[in-house]
Amino acid sequence: MLEAFTPPNALFIATTAVILAVPGPTNALLAASGAAHGLRLSLKLVPTVLIAYLAAILAWGIVLTPAAAAWPPIAPLMRLACALFLAVTAVRLWRGTTRLSATPTPSVNTRAITLVTLLNPKAVLFATGGFPPTAFTQPDVFYAMAVAFAIPQLPIALAWIGVGASLSGTVGRISPQTIHRMAAILLAFFSASIGASALI
Repeated sequence: MLEAFTPPNALFIATTAVILAVPGPTNALLAASGAAHGLRLSLKLVPTVLIAYLAAILAWGIVLTPAAAAWPPIAPLMRLACALFLAVTAVRLWRGTTRLSATPTPSVNTRAITLVTLLNPKAVLFATGGFPPTAFTQPDVFYAMAVAFAIPQLPIALAWIGVGASLSGTVGRISPQTIHRMAAILLAFFSASIGASALI
């Protein structure tokens, strides 16, 4: 017999907005893209982040969470893999700042932000606490949760791009190089934090 499903409400949307708005790896790259490429050229990253988040949440809910329950070491191993990827991305982002010119380089692209979002720890929070277990067994429940998730996620992603664009544009006083280096430092911080949590 199917479990009763309570549709997502304003509390879920508000909680989701708070979690997504907190600075993190994905938001750092969105800001860096806004700084390097501007608002218009970075718009394609907004739906990319949504799709990547939902794919990660679905993967955690269907495969990785039960696997971690059956074999606990998989959880720290996944965190270490995430930390390593974020560290590599931070190094590449830092090195890419030296090549920024009038024609922005693709140091922040769709592939990079997809991979970072797939490994974003926030997806684990939503898979294990935000989305109900029935979302991973009943497609209609997952679709309802996905729509509710998208309501705050899309404008928040756009806002982070706007932050980067405004800080590096003619109105802002911070160069794209500085924004990229700030994002690289933030990614390195998250990499260290996630790596440490996996080893404790």
